[in-house]
Amino acid sequence: MTGDWYRCVDRAIDWVDGRKVRFELASDISSLKQTEKELREHQTALEQKVRERTEKLDEELRQREKTEQKLRESETAIRKKLKALSEPDADLEDLTLSDIIDIDQLQPIMEDFHRITGIANAVIDIDGKVLAGVGWQDICTGFHRSHPEALKNCIESDIELSKDIPKGTFKAYRCKNNLWDMATPIMLGDRRLGNLFIGQYLQKDDEFDKTLFLDQARRYGFDEENTWQPCRVSRLLTKAGSKRSWDFSPDFRR
Repeated sequence: MTGDWYRCVDRAIDWVDGRKVRFELASDISSLKQTEKELREHQTALEQKVRERTEKLDEELRQREKTEQKLRESETAIRKKLKALSEPDADLEDLTLSDIIDIDQLQPIMEDFHRITGIANAVIDIDGKVLAGVGWQDICTGFHRSHPEALKNCIESDIELSKDIPKGTFKAYRCKNNLWDMATPIMLGDRRLGNLFIGQYLQKDDEFDKTLFLDQARRYGFDEENTWQPCRVSRLLTKAGSKRSWDFSPDFRR
C-alpha cells in the first residue's frame, strides 16, 4: 500500500472489431486529497477559534453586565447614604449595615486587633451575611461552615443568639457548634443593623467536653481526628480574659 489516492474510471466500450471491451483509467489525485485534508483542518481550526472568541466575548459581556449592575447598585447605595446624611428628615429605614460602614477602612482595624490579640472578629449584618472579618478558626471555616447543616447552626447563632443585646453592651454566648463568641449590636438610632463579633474561642473556665466535637464530626461526616485537631489549637480564654479582650477594642465600637 502506497497511501496514494486514485480516481478510477471503468466502463465498457465498443472495440474496432465489434467486441465489447473493458476500459479502465486511473488518475493520481493524492495531491487533491491532501489539499482537501488541509482545508478541513484549517476549517476545523478556524471554527475552534471562532467558538473560543465567541465564548470570550460572551464572558466579557457577562462581566460587563455584572460590573454595570454593581455600579448601578453602588450608585443607588451612595445616593441613599448621601440622602440620609444630608437630609434631616430622610427615611433611614431602608439603610442596611453595608450602606453606612466603610469596609475598606474597617478591615485594617480588625486585622490590627487580630494581630495583637489573636482573636477572630467579624462584622455581620442582621441577615447573617459576613461583611468583614479576620482570623476565623480552621474548625469554623474548614468544617462548620463547609457543611450545610453545620453552617445553618452558624447563621442561626449569629442571628438568634445575638438578638436583644442592649445598645452599648456585649453578650458572650456559646454558639450552636460549641464555640464561644461575643457580640455587640451595631445601631443606627434605635435600629440594630448588625453585630460586631469577636470569638470562636474555648473558655478555660468551662470543663471542655471533647465528645461534643467528636459527635459533631460523626453527625456531619467529618473525619474525627482532622476535626478534633483544630479544636486543640482554638484560642483559650478565661471569662475575665475575654472581657479584657472586648474592652481592648474601642475602635470597633466607636
